[in-house]
Amino acid sequence: MLAPQSFEDWLEATFRVPISDDRWAWFLSGRGFEYPYDYILQHATSLFSSPRLLLPRFDKAEITQGFLYMGSELGCLRLTLESSISWDIRKEFVRSFFNLFDQLFVLDPFETTCFMWWDLLMIFGPPRTDNSFAKDAEVRQEVLAVLARILTIPSVECVRSALHGLGHMHLYAPDDAARVIRVFLASTKELDASIQEYADQCARGIVL
Repeated sequence: MLAPQSFEDWLEATFRVPISDDRWAWFLSGRGFEYPYDYILQHATSLFSSPRLLLPRFDKAEITQGFLYMGSELGCLRLTLESSISWDIRKEFVRSFFNLFDQLFVLDPFETTCFMWWDLLMIFGPPRTDNSFAKDAEVRQEVLAVLARILTIPSVECVRSALHGLGHMHLYAPDDAARVIRVFLASTKELDASIQEYADQCARGIVL
């Protein structure tokens, strides 16, 4: 394993990459850096805590592709369930998702990145066959908590994304996911009809 990478080096390696015509090919590529896992998550947490620093440094295509890379077999999102990393580091990483949405995705969803964030977390990255969300109650509860917080952001894009994530979480914790959605529906006034309909679907685990 290589020596720890600086935040600046990690940022450049993640986002300063030639744009691929087939961005999904990143999931099949051999590109990546085997740096210590804890440093990778700490760097990602720092970025998500102040995500607007990306805007003057990278263009939209670079940012979109960099986020997609995070959900690949080589990206940071898969490390959410990596038990060799201390729980405190992983917990702060998950909690930093709120700032990513509240500070960046409210401005720009970066194509489908905002909506598909939870697919990148739960499907294209982890779960792994031997270490899934179904087995890790601590991670699952933190993800549910951050999804509930994102539902409070006054942004249709962010709300739809959080509902989408809860729809996927229904696979692992159906009662908890449905409860979060019920609380959201009960506490939100003048809800758009399309959001109401989508929330009802996601409460049943239907995400499309």
